[in-house]
Amino acid sequence: RALNLDTHEWEGELWLCHGFCELGSQPLVEGLAEITAFLEASPREVVIITLQDGISGEQTRTALTESGLAALAYTHTTGQPWPTLQALIDAGQRVVIFSASGGGEGWHHSQWEHWIDVPYSAMTVEDFACTDDRGDPDTATLYNINHFLTNPYALPALAEEANTEAVLWAHIDDCRAASGRFPNQVLVDFYDIGAVSAVVAELNRE
Repeated sequence: RALNLDTHEWEGELWLCHGFCELGSQPLVEGLAEITAFLEASPREVVIITLQDGISGEQTRTALTESGLAALAYTHTTGQPWPTLQALIDAGQRVVIFSASGGGEGWHHSQWEHWIDVPYSAMTVEDFACTDDRGDPDTATLYNINHFLTNPYALPALAEEANTEAVLWAHIDDCRAASGRFPNQVLVDFYDIGAVSAVVAELNRE
């Protein structure tokens, strides 16, 4: 499982929200603590968390510690192979945390040191692309396919277009062919709309 979360400081407090906190938000520590509770109740689950951080690295690490997630976090050494899911489960390190701008300290990894991803700005399914967009090719060993439509913002109707089996496989296959990489993550909006779970389950069996 993977979560992409946006963090912001708004009216002097730290929040999870996307773009405009006035339109929907949750206190940061409260939201992170929900993930901790899920992991505690689900001892064989592993979660990747990627933070699009609008707050400092220190603020992020403090919130992750207060939520209990830091105690479950894995620390990766650049250049070493990534552990299997079973190894993470056995070690009790079942959350892997990245930040787009504030990471790079211990278990709080720098996203672009470890991830390559494809363009994220698509308004129609014809806009989906597979060129390398962000990430350091000298160190990154994980590959993310951004597969969501924003026109002008995310909507369930757009996910119904993007999340069909045919559109998902076309984008995944195009990116695998173009990059020579196997996707570690397919990032979507509204994962419960369309064929996302079925496609990813089939991909994981390869």
